[in-house]
Amino acid sequence: MSFPHPPPSTQYQPDLFIEVFFAVIHDPASSDSPENYTTWPAHPALRIPKRHLWSFDLPNQNWTPYITYVSYAILGTPGSLSTNGNNIVVPELDSLHSSHQNSQVYYHARERGFPIDFRIETNTSVTHTSSRDDDFSADVRERDKCCPFTELRLSSDATHIVKHSKGNEYMKSLLARAPDDMAVTEVDSPANGLLLDTRVHRGMGRGDFAFIRTPVLDVLKSSDLHENADDDRVMLTAHYIKVDIYDRDTELVVRPNHNVYLETSSDIPLPPCYLFDAVYASHCLHTWGNKVALQDLLNAWSDQHLQARKEQNEEDRTKKRLQKYEKRQKARAERRDNELVESVARFQPLIDNVLGPDYGPIETEENFWDMALLLLRRGPCPRQSPEHPDTTRSEIIDKVKEWQAGLSE
Repeated sequence: MSFPHPPPSTQYQPDLFIEVFFAVIHDPASSDSPENYTTWPAHPALRIPKRHLWSFDLPNQNWTPYITYVSYAILGTPGSLSTNGNNIVVPELDSLHSSHQNSQVYYHARERGFPIDFRIETNTSVTHTSSRDDDFSADVRERDKCCPFTELRLSSDATHIVKHSKGNEYMKSLLARAPDDMAVTEVDSPANGLLLDTRVHRGMGRGDFAFIRTPVLDVLKSSDLHENADDDRVMLTAHYIKVDIYDRDTELVVRPNHNVYLETSSDIPLPPCYLFDAVYASHCLHTWGNKVALQDLLNAWSDQHLQARKEQNEEDRTKKRLQKYEKRQKARAERRDNELVESVARFQPLIDNVLGPDYGPIETEENFWDMALLLLRRGPCPRQSPEHPDTTRSEIIDKVKEWQAGLSE
């Protein structure tokens, strides 16, 4: 198993960090002027050890795309990384990794987004399938064939990316991040699964590492993680986040930064990016997150999202009321159509007798009233119906009144 070369001992001390600040967005309508719509907390949300970033062995040690991705995964909205909170100044290629002191960067989100729950548990983020998930297991095995990291099949398990205990409601809460054609609503969907070697599965369950699926929109390319990677193919990369790979006493079940291409000939869909993003974000938050700053952000975001949820709930209630009204109107229209058909059938002998068998068609309520008025003008009947030889004008009126009364009920 190969390791990235450790950084020079004099370059990165354990207390050197990239400090990442997230803003509270007050008015997304003012997104063209960041200084008018953001408040930057006094403390960084993330403190990522530079030594750990070095271990990812990113091309040219360019950390900007990766940190941008981590911020996107946490906040759920694209943005730009900057060395300045007031405007966007993209970090120069070597400005972050070459500095021998803490570096501060600011993530300018383009909109409010859908922040991942900071309180999400990271341990056992991937869980073993149980006996109740026979379809899940069979579908994942059919699609993946073997573990993509070890190419073993018999010793591999169909596992959940978002753990099974989270349930379907949690899956639905992630849909705000999902492309329409890749939405996963059920925790036991094969799109929430991977076939993993049991040792890889156990390491994942301990929270030792997490996967990035690339490409991620226009946020992160595979070549941002691995030199010469094919950006047109789906790639999965394993990153040790909680574990120090340079610690010789640490058990590593997969090669650091191991990358594989995900491919299948099956019609069963591969897991979408946003599920991996949510799990990866939770690992980063729990390993590198500043709890005080994150709690302050969570409180501020909760207030905003609470108001947004109230507005959304009111829109949903209005929509439901409208749907209910339209449903009643549709049912009423169908009932009236049925009554019209029945009424025409009751009047048909009279129509044939008075107006002639070629009269019609009577397809609308207006047609029916035209017919009824015509009957009234022509009654009593010029020709008596064999079935109703005593039909008179008054009886025609009674029939019309009866029909009209039925409509008003």
